[in-house]
Amino acid sequence: MKISLNKNDLQIAIQKLSKAIPTRTTLPILNCVLFQALKSETKLRGTDLEITIIVTLPASVEEEGSSVVPIQKLLSITNELPEGRITISTDEQNRITIFSELGSYDLMGK
Repeated sequence: MKISLNKNDLQIAIQKLSKAIPTRTTLPILNCVLFQALKSETKLRGTDLEITIIVTLPASVEEEGSSVVPIQKLLSITNELPEGRITISTDEQNRITIFSELGSYDLMGK
């Protein structure tokens, strides 16, 4: 998966999704957001198994795919990034790289 999108759009979507993410859970996957990169848009999904929130974002999709990203780390990174476009890419080992004007950030996905 490789997508490019506006930082503000992503940050607003993550803040909306964080309302459905439980603070404590025995299932670590519930602390994550599912990214689904389709042809012309990206869908983000968060759940606590009772409530599911799905947000659709406009994005430039270079490579379709899906990945699960830890929401707290993603929210911390987007809070520190400057305005502008960011690129999120994943590889076969679920390594997530976030590129911005200031540099790149590496995370492990699930």
